[in-house]
Amino acid sequence: MASDGRPKAGTPDDQPQQQLQHSSSASALPIFQKPLQLIVDFLRKHTTYDMIPDSAKVVVLDTDLPIKNAFYALVEHDMNCAVLWDSRLQDYVGMLTVTDFMDILRYMYKSPSGNSFAEDLEEQQIRRWREMTCPDRPSGLISIDPEDSIYEACRRLRVYRIHRLPILERQNHHVILHIITHSRVLGYLVRNLRGFPEILERTLEELKIGTYENLCTVRRDAAVMDVLTLLSERRISAVPIVDDNGVVVDVYSRSDVTCAWALMQVLARERNHASPEVTVSQALAHRHRAFHSVQICRKTDTLKVVFERLALSN
Repeated sequence: MASDGRPKAGTPDDQPQQQLQHSSSASALPIFQKPLQLIVDFLRKHTTYDMIPDSAKVVVLDTDLPIKNAFYALVEHDMNCAVLWDSRLQDYVGMLTVTDFMDILRYMYKSPSGNSFAEDLEEQQIRRWREMTCPDRPSGLISIDPEDSIYEACRRLRVYRIHRLPILERQNHHVILHIITHSRVLGYLVRNLRGFPEILERTLEELKIGTYENLCTVRRDAAVMDVLTLLSERRISAVPIVDDNGVVVDVYSRSDVTCAWALMQVLARERNHASPEVTVSQALAHRHRAFHSVQICRKTDTLKVVFERLALSN
């Protein structure tokens, strides 16, 4: 639940800013300082308002809503996150994401309550879940103003270690305009940056980008709960699914948690079982989003090619 338990929006301290600047300059090779500066200048020149599309959708949920209803709301709108509104405080207090659903699934799977899986979902409220898992969390949403730069948005994503950053219009009844993500920043960069810097023409191998050791993979017959535990413990967003020959045939990501959730509820009702077993193959068969093929890249691909592929896939 990385979007919570951190400083309130608009009050980032100076220490994370200094750490960010230090880590960025220390990790970049001298030869890439100039091309990297071109990207930084571009991000500083454009505001988060520039990233808002002509048509977009944001889901806002009340913290008194049952978790089950919250899940169905996200599935219905084909979203993987929602902004949380506390009617008692009359303010936004955080976000509910697929990572939260993953943690909820893992918790309820081992629930000592004696209820069935479906019964636990019916009874649990978002507010209660947040109080139970992190009682000391501050009441505040990490957000950004539409007039702030995209660079500042990237800084907050990194400093607070979050994956979603709402654009909040405070002067207009606290309206949530859009949700900034890493992939959306990347897509905006690819579509609007003219004259790609030299660094983007370098290959992944040259830039030493990628994970080549201690790779995590799973089979289609693996239990979903084991995969969710793997994602949580290794702090990774997705894991490749391989066949008997070790060939990648699919990917299981955090966003696929909703597939497992829906199937587990069906099985719980049908079998009246508190902890129904679901395999990766069964869960992915219930994907609510169209899935075409696994996006791959090679070490010889340039960073520009990878950026464009990621931007198009999102």
